[in-house]
Amino acid sequence: MRIVGLLIVMVLVMMGVTNGGDLSHIVDVPSLIIVAGVTLGLCLQGGLPLGMVAKSLFGAEYQGAELRAVIQAWQH
Repeated sequence: MRIVGLLIVMVLVMMGVTNGGDLSHIVDVPSLIIVAGVTLGLCLQGGLPLGMVAKSLFGAEYQGAELRAVIQAWQH
């Protein structure tokens, strides 16, 4: 179902862009760079396991020690 929802959103965005809209109305590149850069910088500064945190964002399932490490990373 997630894929269907994602496809619907993408189709609607593309319909809006092709009907006289502009993609820059949807995506603000300087803001994206600031948010992504600050987030990455803080994660690196804090010593978080970036790979495990990123996987947890996309629904990876962890067990045991890996799960504890991801939980601790999100708590900091």
